[in-house]
Amino acid sequence: MHSTFDIHSRTGGGMTVALSDVVILRDLLRLIRDLNDATATLNHLQSFYTLQILN
Repeated sequence: MHSTFDIHSRTGGGMTVALSDVVILRDLLRLIRDLNDATATLNHLQSFYTLQILN
C-alpha cells in the first residue's frame, strides 16, 4: 500500500508502514455498517488514499 510509493517493502521501515496502513484501513472500514454498500466502501477507501497522500 503506502510503502509501495516511497519505501521498499522488504525493509523494516517498509513493513512498519505497511502495518500502519492496515491499522488505518481497518479503522476506516469499521465505520461501514454493510461492506456490500459500494458507495460507503468507496468513500472510505478514498479517505484512506487521501490520508496516504497527506502523510
